[in-house]
Amino acid sequence: MGEVRFGAGFWGPFPLGWYVEYAVMAERLAEVRGKIQAARVPVYAASSSPRELQVAGELADGVILNVGVAPELIREALDHVADGARRAGRDPASLDIVVIAGSSIGADGARAVDETRAWAATTLRRVGKWMAAGGAELRALGATILARYRWDEHIALGAAHARPVPDEIARSFVFAGTAAEVTRTVRRLEACGVTHVLPLLMGSNITGTLEAWSREVMPAWRMSSLAGR
Repeated sequence: MGEVRFGAGFWGPFPLGWYVEYAVMAERLAEVRGKIQAARVPVYAASSSPRELQVAGELADGVILNVGVAPELIREALDHVADGARRAGRDPASLDIVVIAGSSIGADGARAVDETRAWAATTLRRVGKWMAAGGAELRALGATILARYRWDEHIALGAAHARPVPDEIARSFVFAGTAAEVTRTVRRLEACGVTHVLPLLMGSNITGTLEAWSREVMPAWRMSSLAGR
């Protein structure tokens, strides 16, 4: 956690486009700090563990949640973010909340889920051991995935460690299915306080998935947001 705290404190004041070689970073820190007149660069912290989520709430401008897309998973992760924010005297509502997940969208929703199953498995192996919202089933499945996990297959289509993940659980960890199904997933996230989504495009039709996001999912989300004002 010391490295996370240093990174957030060090990079936060730097302007976009300012790059410092790692080898001279420490040497120049004293020279640079306070002398650059530029807009502050927001710091976003990505995490899948409770402690890092708490540190993100304490220090970051935004948090990138890699814990799945089901509301109960998001709410539990946000509880950790809020704990860190409150300890630092910050308002948790002031943070941007981003959800990252693998995404495939198509008319064949089952195929889209299958194309993102490895992302679901890889996420589940990290959060299954601590995420209370998933209960004993997710803990057991996470342990099974961890025992089978191979880095060289990570989020690859057909990864062996992804085979034990059934469709209904995979859907809790990915933006996958038909455009209407993914739109419903995103709207549920908005109700949890999520401000941004970050889909990692996967599968055999990445162009089609991107078009579905731009033409169907995001316009529906924007209309929902406007209606709620």
